[in-house]
Amino acid sequence: MQESSMHRKDEIVRHYVAILALIIILVFAISILPDQRETGFAIPPPPVLPPPPDQGCNAPPNQPQCAYGNAQPQYDDNNCVIGYVCPQPPCIVVDRDTTLNSNQNGKCYEIRSGVTFDGGKYILAGNSSIGIKADNAVGFTIRNVKLRGYNTGIRVENSSSFLIASNDVNASGSGSVVDPKAGIKLYKSSSGTITANAIETNGVRIYGILASDSQSTLSSNVITTKGEDSHGISVVGRGSNVERNYVKAEQKGSHGIKISGASQSVVSRNFILTLSSNSPALVIDQSSSVSISRNEANTSGSSSPAIRIALSSSYTETDDKANSKGSFSDGVSIISSNGIIQGGVFSSSGFKSDGIALSNSDIDITGATITAAENALNLVGSKALANTIEARSPLFAIYADSASELNASSFVTGNSLVDLQGKSFALKDASSPQPPLGYVALDSVEAVSTGTFSKLLLHIRYPESALAGLSEESIKIWKYSSGQWLQSGFYTTAGIDVNLNKVSADINNFSSVFAALAAVKQAQCPAPPGQPQCTGPLLPVYDSNGCVKSYECVSCSVSSKRGDVNSDGRITSGDKDIALQIVSGLMNTPENICCIDISPHEGDGIVNVNDVGAIEKIISENATAGTCSNPADPEIANVVSCFSGSLRGDVNNDDDVTEEDVQLAKDVIAGRVPIDNLCGIDLYPLPSGDAVATDEDSYIISLISNGSIGSAGTCANPKDPRVQEGCSLPGPWSECAQAGDNWKRNRLEYVGESCKQTVVEEVCCPSDCGEDGQWSVCQSSIQSRFVYRCGAETSFACIQQAETRECATFADASALISQLERLIREALASGEDATAAQRKLEEAQKALIEGDYQSAAAAAKEGSQSISSKVQPQSDSTIVLAVLAAAVAVVLVGILTAFRKRSGMMKKEESPANLCAVCREYTTSGLKCAKCGGHVCLRHAVKRGGKVYCTNHAG
Repeated sequence: MQESSMHRKDEIVRHYVAILALIIILVFAISILPDQRETGFAIPPPPVLPPPPDQGCNAPPNQPQCAYGNAQPQYDDNNCVIGYVCPQPPCIVVDRDTTLNSNQNGKCYEIRSGVTFDGGKYILAGNSSIGIKADNAVGFTIRNVKLRGYNTGIRVENSSSFLIASNDVNASGSGSVVDPKAGIKLYKSSSGTITANAIETNGVRIYGILASDSQSTLSSNVITTKGEDSHGISVVGRGSNVERNYVKAEQKGSHGIKISGASQSVVSRNFILTLSSNSPALVIDQSSSVSISRNEANTSGSSSPAIRIALSSSYTETDDKANSKGSFSDGVSIISSNGIIQGGVFSSSGFKSDGIALSNSDIDITGATITAAENALNLVGSKALANTIEARSPLFAIYADSASELNASSFVTGNSLVDLQGKSFALKDASSPQPPLGYVALDSVEAVSTGTFSKLLLHIRYPESALAGLSEESIKIWKYSSGQWLQSGFYTTAGIDVNLNKVSADINNFSSVFAALAAVKQAQCPAPPGQPQCTGPLLPVYDSNGCVKSYECVSCSVSSKRGDVNSDGRITSGDKDIALQIVSGLMNTPENICCIDISPHEGDGIVNVNDVGAIEKIISENATAGTCSNPADPEIANVVSCFSGSLRGDVNNDDDVTEEDVQLAKDVIAGRVPIDNLCGIDLYPLPSGDAVATDEDSYIISLISNGSIGSAGTCANPKDPRVQEGCSLPGPWSECAQAGDNWKRNRLEYVGESCKQTVVEEVCCPSDCGEDGQWSVCQSSIQSRFVYRCGAETSFACIQQAETRECATFADASALISQLERLIREALASGEDATAAQRKLEEAQKALIEGDYQSAAAAAKEGSQSISSKVQPQSDSTIVLAVLAAAVAVVLVGILTAFRKRSGMMKKEESPANLCAVCREYTTSGLKCAKCGGHVCLRHAVKRGGKVYCTNHAG
């Protein structure tokens, strides 16, 4: 009796000592945590999930039939079976040339050196991580394989001299930051060619093509990624050639093409499109000597520049086209880099978006055309050698802060040509105030100085057509300031070049409007003569004094130049204007239209907008269309309507699909050239199009023109150019129906050289797994719900899963914005650069007003993180407290362990020797049980279903 009482007392003491030790450890942990009040950030709470059942487990889901091995159960924290996972099968070794002759399910293949693996366009489906792999192999080929249901379709490691071509890859699932998945993945491999593959990925961090520390050629691939943080093409490490690819990334954080940490890469003639926020189309990051040329980069999401170059050196960019449409999305964003931009067209149309934005960079810009919603060229702490830039911007053509410098030998804004030397200035087009009596303003700009610099050599061009009735010799630059016009006192030298139609002055003070003014000729004109009766347009003829001396009827003769509508021997913008007025009904159409009707090449008997576009092309390309009696093909992009027998892709209807058709299709898509019948352009989606001309159509035409894919058929008989000649297109998929334990669908396909007809079957998911639950109320920045998922990753079985997402309330976003405002004030007061944070503040405030609290909170957090902050050192008292707490905990645990051994309270089944094998981990505080979520065992461990669990635990 006394022993039993003593045993109970010992047990009570043991419990109290253990609890005291846990309390001391908890105090120690709290003492070393950072003070959350200083930063304003809270440790994120665990996800808010629906509570587990009070008693027992729900009935386990049906066990799937695995292609290899038995399905392995997956448990939750209550030891209930919540699903099954099929094991990864061993890969079939391919050591000789192999061609598949049927669909393969649940398999993977390992390719050895020197072999060709041809999928025969059959499906290789599975629910494992990799479909085809090649390790330490040389000189192999993988082609014509359709891969479905793998995390990574094709993986190549430590290999060289290989070809991966004409495969159809669909990868799904999810990757991680350290191990992203991909449709095609290369690692430490070289001299490979990845070409003409169709790749689609679905899931987080599943790239289209990932070339890591590999040097290969990636060309003519069609890639679509549909998950977050899933880049279309990513080149990391050694440089690669990335050419003629079509890349589309649909979700946020997904770049189109990204070159990171690479040198000597070539990125050329790619079409890139991203659709969501934080998704630039083309990214060059921490790379050197990268050549970028003739790419088309397009973005529509916020904070998504079309081209972003950061921390890179000695790059060259030639004739790129970049277009951004989202807010805070520059056409080109360059950060801490140096290089050259030659030619190209760059535009941005979103809120707070610049055409080209330079930050701490040194760039030589030549021959670029820039259009922007904010600043055409924005310099922040940068140098730019800006030569021949045509910039159009509603705000500033150029903006530079006090730390920036621009040396421009010729800068064009609208019709204004400007030479600049110095820094701290802004320049934009301006509406001229009413000029002095007797003068006409030809063009004007506003120059604003925010600092001091030596001079600004200002050139303003004027059109020849504007000189009617004006004295050209009188033209000079005037300054409008304080409500009056000044024609002297603000420059050192000035002059005019009548041959170049350019007037100049080296101005030395700013914050004013400068205009080219011309005096009206003072000659007294006689009364104009009477007007003749004309069936067509009637035009006045002026004398040298600007007086109307006669009128002429516009008509064409056999000797007239085609395009010379007013018969003055020249084809100018005046001819285009007359043709446009005829088309618009503002002027009568002449009886003889041979000099206007030039589109198509020999005319079609009517005057329409195609003729106006053709005249514009003749002017811009200095071409000739011959005379009325001897018409010539001016080799310009005249548009002709296609007909039923026209080749699809042959936009100019010359029976051949060439680069000229690609350019003409782009002109039609951009609205520069009108067209009525789209059948020759509308190819995407294959095979029959969607009745809309888009950039995807022009890309497919480019693939046909360069031979990457075959013919797309005719307008009357469209076909998929990737299908072999003579074979029919695949039939439609049947409805997904239950077949045994699985759900399957099938369709009719034609395969092989003889186009053999066969039925292709693949596993699919039921049409309805169940309705997803409603999102819970936003609590502690987390929402949760139950959802049903089905796919390759679930062995095509419906499985219920818990899903969480970040969220924010109005109060959350407001608090984070207030915190960011405080941090910005503190940063500015201490002399820190808060530019990035201020931009994020504007973005957060805009999102808050629009009711997008999640985006507002995210922007505010990013802004706060961009401001540098010093970590506050822990006080001496805190360190001493932590050391003492740790020491006390160790001593108490030692006493407890010795006491238990001495008293015999540690039973045999709890001894480290027996329980380590089943609980896996023994600590000085107790036993950590494998299935108790990391809790510490206080008493016994018991067996259930062959596994060991804690009967009671702390937590």
